[in-house]
Amino acid sequence: MFGSKKLKAVSVTSPGASKIEAQEQFAKTRGEVSKLALDSPTATTYHRYGTPVMVALVNEAGAFPTDFYTKGAAPHRATLEAEGWLEWSTISHGTCPPCQLRCRKQLTLTQGEEAGRELHAAEYETLYAFGGSCMVEHARDVAKLNEICNKLGIDTMSTGNLVAIAIKGKQSGLVDDGPAPGDVEGIGALLEAIANRSTRTGDILARGMDDALAALGVTEWSLTSKRLDPAGYEPRRLKGMALSYAVSVRGACHLRATFYKPELGGLLEGLDEDTYVRTYIDWEDRMLILDSLTMCRFYRDLLPWDRLESAATQLNGAPVTKEDLERLSVDTITRIRRLNLAFGVTPAADTVAERFFREPTDKAPALDREWLERRVRLYWKKRGWNEEGLPPA
Repeated sequence: MFGSKKLKAVSVTSPGASKIEAQEQFAKTRGEVSKLALDSPTATTYHRYGTPVMVALVNEAGAFPTDFYTKGAAPHRATLEAEGWLEWSTISHGTCPPCQLRCRKQLTLTQGEEAGRELHAAEYETLYAFGGSCMVEHARDVAKLNEICNKLGIDTMSTGNLVAIAIKGKQSGLVDDGPAPGDVEGIGALLEAIANRSTRTGDILARGMDDALAALGVTEWSLTSKRLDPAGYEPRRLKGMALSYAVSVRGACHLRATFYKPELGGLLEGLDEDTYVRTYIDWEDRMLILDSLTMCRFYRDLLPWDRLESAATQLNGAPVTKEDLERLSVDTITRIRRLNLAFGVTPAADTVAERFFREPTDKAPALDREWLERRVRLYWKKRGWNEEGLPPA
C-alpha cells in the first residue's frame, strides 16, 4: 500500500512530550492485565483450549452454522470439541510474543498410521467452516484441511463456505465434481482446484460466494452482507450478530464488535431497543480502540474502558478520557462510512442476506426483518447520521 502511494514514511505527533518510560498509571494497568492474563477464568480457558472452546458453547446455544447454514448444531459436535482432543493428540501451546494467553495450539497425533504427525490446530472459525458448514466430522481432519489452506494461502472461513456450495451443488445437480458432505479427501482436492482454478468448479468458486452463486444460478443461497460471508455465529439464533453483520463497515464480520460475546453471556436479554443498540455501539467502539492500539481481541474482557484510557494516555503523552476515545471511534467509523459510500456501498447494504429472513434453521425461526431494520435505523441515528443512513457532509 505504501508503495502504490509512493509513501516513504509516516510522521506521528502528539500533544504531549514523548514518554519513553511507562507512566505510573500505565505501569499499574500493565501489571493488572498481565496478572489477569495468567489467572482469570477467561484467560485460563483460552490458554487451555484456545478459540476451539467456542465449539461447545455455540453448539449448545443452537448457533453453530451447520450443513451450509441449515442447522444450528452439529450432530458430530463431540468429535470437534477441543475438550476431547487429548484422546487422539498431544497439545502444545504457542503464542504471539509476548502474549501470556498462549491460545495457539499445535497438535501431535498419537493414533493410527499418522501418529507423530504435527499439525496446527484449527481455530474456531475453521472448525465451523469445515466441521459445521461442510460436515467434516472430526477436528483432526479439519486440522488437515486447515494445513492445506495454509499452504495454498487461502482463507479457511470463506473457502469452507465455498466448498459447502459445491457440496450443495452436487446434491442439487448443479455441479458434477462437488464432494460429499464430510468427504475429507474430496474437499482437499477441491481446495487445490479453487486455489489453482484448475477445474470448472474450482474456477467458479474462486470468484467468491456471490459471483460463484450467480454463475451457478442460485443467488438465493447467498449468505453475504456487503459481499462478505459471515463467521461461525448463526444470526437467526444470535440476533445481535444479525445487527453486527448488517452495520459492520466491512460486511458480515464477527470481529468489529464481537457481539456474540455479550449475547452468549445473557447480557442482552430483556434490553429495550435503545439500550440494545447503545450496548452494540459501546462494544463496537471499544473493539475499534483495541484495533487502534493493535491489541488482541481476546484481551477484550481484560481491557474495559478505564484500562483503555490508561493505555491511550501512555501513548498520547497527555490525558485521554473515555469520551475522547468514543469521539475518535465515531469519527473513524464515519470516515469509513464515507469511503464506503464513495465506492458505491449504499445504506441499503446495511442488512443481512435475504436467505436469513426467508428460511429458519432447526434451532431458530427466520429472522424478523422489522426487528433488524428498526435497530439499524436507530444505529444510524446514534452514530449521528440522517434517516437515510448518510453521515453529515
